[in-house]
Amino acid sequence: MEAQGEVKKPRYWIDQIQGSDAMSQFSGLLDMSFKVAAPGRFLDDFPIWDENLGPDPSRLVRLGVFHERKLVSCAGVRLADLKTPRGRLCVALIGAVATHPDWRAKGLASQLVAVALQWAAERSAALAAIARALASGTFKTNIGASFPLADIVAAHEAVEQGKVLGNVVVEIG
Repeated sequence: MEAQGEVKKPRYWIDQIQGSDAMSQFSGLLDMSFKVAAPGRFLDDFPIWDENLGPDPSRLVRLGVFHERKLVSCAGVRLADLKTPRGRLCVALIGAVATHPDWRAKGLASQLVAVALQWAAERSAALAAIARALASGTFKTNIGASFPLADIVAAHEAVEQGKVLGNVVVEIG
């Protein structure tokens, strides 16, 4: 029983997003967070997170923070195989990260991304190794060029023509 004057803290939990009600909430949270105008849907533009996109459901997990059966934050991770000269490399794609405005600034999305990275690492995805290297400071990036957003065409041309060695940064704002 709650003592008088005691503030009850909201309870929430992390779980997989499964079932039609949770998937509907997932779609709605993404639409709201990314300001998708009706009748469009976030999943129309990014079907990689749609439950109906195959080929193997065991290579996709959608995670959510739930509060009283309501989805308040979400993140997804999908495993994909890249063909390399030495064979296939399993990588993890993390996205569909969103949090309801009332629940922001509580670290919920960060918790979900950490769980997603752990899930990917348990499946030997290369992304997990990159994330560990970033966290330890052993991973360094090489920025080859920087372009203002107004010069986005020039940035694409520089990459396509091989004029840039390293990463290209597009500055927004």
